[in-house]
Parts: sequence; structure tokens; C-alpha cells
Amino acid sequence: VSICLRKEVLKMEKLSEKKWTSYQIDEIFDIESGVRLESRNRTPGRRPFIGALDNSNGVAQFVNNKNTSLDSNFLGVNYNGNGMGIGFYHPYECICTDDVKRFHLKNIPDSQEADLFNKVVVEKQRGKFGYLYKFNAKRMARTSIMLPANESGYPDYNYMIEYTKQKRENLINRCRRYIEKRIDYIGDEIKIPTLTEKEWQKFKAFGKGGICNIETTSSSIDKIRIIDGDDKVLPYITRSESNNGITQFISKRNKEYGVDHAGSITVGLDTQTAYWQPHEFMTGQNIQIVTGNHLNEWSAQFLIPLLRIQMKKKFNWGGNGATIKRMKSLSLMLPVNKNGDPDYAYMEQYAKNMMLRKYKQYLAYLDKKAEAGS
Repeated sequence: VSICLRKEVLKMEKLSEKKWTSYQIDEIFDIESGVRLESRNRTPGRRPFIGALDNSNGVAQFVNNKNTSLDSNFLGVNYNGNGMGIGFYHPYECICTDDVKRFHLKNIPDSQEADLFNKVVVEKQRGKFGYLYKFNAKRMARTSIMLPANESGYPDYNYMIEYTKQKRENLINRCRRYIEKRIDYIGDEIKIPTLTEKEWQKFKAFGKGGICNIETTSSSIDKIRIIDGDDKVLPYITRSESNNGITQFISKRNKEYGVDHAGSITVGLDTQTAYWQPHEFMTGQNIQIVTGNHLNEWSAQFLIPLLRIQMKKKFNWGGNGATIKRMKSLSLMLPVNKNGDPDYAYMEQYAKNMMLRKYKQYLAYLDKKAEAGS
């Protein structure tokens, strides 16, 4: 059945007010496979290569390769890998690994709004599948999903599209307000010497005579011991390499295990990750906490990349992780002032300038999208 989309703006109902109907995925989508492309056969380029990831919109690499999976404007759904059952919308031309299935809507042209709505619905089926019961094409086809339906019993794509548009617009407006507040908070960009114009010296990073202190977390708690509660507002930090190390938010009831204070850097023992934590938090296993008199939001953003470089060079997963003893052996090259001390004022202003430029880039992008009407 071909569905014609109405052009008028719909008066939105809440999700709970809509009639929902069950449909098999193969009633809604045509499903096509990706193509295996081994790393040794990939050549560097500008074309996104989509892997079965749970981050970065599924983009594993940028390549120059082409194959029969070359496609655009589709929902890519992982049937295998770390991101099994996760989907990403791809408006750009790209190719997909064989662990990713390409979903194209059957009855209407693919659109960002319709595919993003369906992405969330399809991902709700993730719990049914696992390493030994993969979300392959056959199982995808016969899996049922719930979608809002119109009076004729067909998927209400008009509603899905308008709902997603409004949600996106609300999020963009929130983002804009946040950025404008941050720019006001930081102040004006100040001209300072470039990195190459500054004098740099080596300093001990931690321990006696070091620029910062490092100690074990005060709140280490296994995930299986986390106490549930409705007030899930406390960041739970692990060795994750994404989302500032936050894997979830947990109840304040867990503070009985201890809590770590705001204004510190978390370091992952085996992953060599480092993140600034502006709020009080709790951690999983193998997290170290960095504090210091000169450590703040801005100096931390200058120091963290330098710290990561040293950790990646000297430590690795397994028996050579970033233990406190090993961390105390690290040194960092830092810009210095006229007295030969670490120039924290310079570091802070450098970080502020970089953030101001990035925030202004975001605003310019939002303005450009608004002018284009998308």
C-alpha cells in the first residue's frame, strides 16, 4: 500500500494517546545486506564505512572503496558485534560491512524523521537477541514491532515524521540556549601566544613534587551491587572510552558505598582514559582520581590530552595498566611562565579560547540548518 504524506502541520497527540499496532519488520522495511570488507583491503578515503558499532553513528573508518552495499538515506541495523540491534540513520553515501543490514521503508520514501522514529522502535527488540542468537536477516524479518497507526490501520508515518521533527527542534533549541549561556559564562576570547611561541618544560605529573595528586576512588562499586531508585541523578563512571566515562546514572542511595567529589579527573586503569568530572560521582572498578590545587574545568581540559598521550605510550590493557605507582612515574611537558613554573593562566585561557571557537562553530551550523529549513 502506497502512503501519501500530507503537507499540513499535524496537531500532535501524545504517544500514549495514539493507537499502536503490531507489524512485522518485513512489512515495514526491505532488508538488504552489507558486504564484508576486510581491513587489509580497505584504502583510505572520504567515504564512510559502516561497521557494527554502538557509537560514532556506526562509522568505523573512512575509505575509498566501493561495493554493492553502496547506499544512502537508509537505516543501518547491526545484527552482530558490540552494537547488536542498534541502528543509525545514514543520509550520506556509504558502504556497510556484512554485520550491518540496510533498512529501507517500503511504502514511503526514506526520510530522516521516519527512520529515526523507527530506529528507536527497532532497538527495543535488542533484548531478545545475543551472541548465540544473532539478530540476523531471517529473525529481523519475522520480528514484530509496535508503531502508531492511522484510522485505516496503516503505520501513521505523518505522525512519526511530525513527532520526530518537533522533538529535534526542541533539542536544537535546548542546545542553542545551552551554548549561548556557556559563551556568556566564558566571556570574550583573549589573544594569547600560540603553543609554539611558548616555552615548555618537563614536570613530574603526580606524587611528591608533582603538579597533581592521584589516589584510588572513594566509591568503587560493582554494577551488580548498585541500589535501584527513582532518583537516577548520580553519574556512574567506568573505564568506558565514551560519554565522559559515564555508563549510567544511579540513585543517590548508593552514596552509602562512598562518593567522589566534583572537580577531579577520572583515570581508567586498563583503558588509559581520562575525563574531567564537574559533578560528584561514583565509579566502577579500577578508576583512579586526580586532584590538584590548580585543577579546574579549564586547566583540566588542557592537561587531559597531554596525560592521555603519555598513558597510551607507556601503558596498555592487561598487566601494564595505569596503576597509581606507574602513574607517579609520568612526566608532562607544560608551558611555563617567566618564573619557570607551569603557566596555568595560559592553559586556562587557551582552553577557553578553543571552547569559544567550537561553540561559535556549533551556533553557525545551527543557523545554517535553520536557513536551509532542516
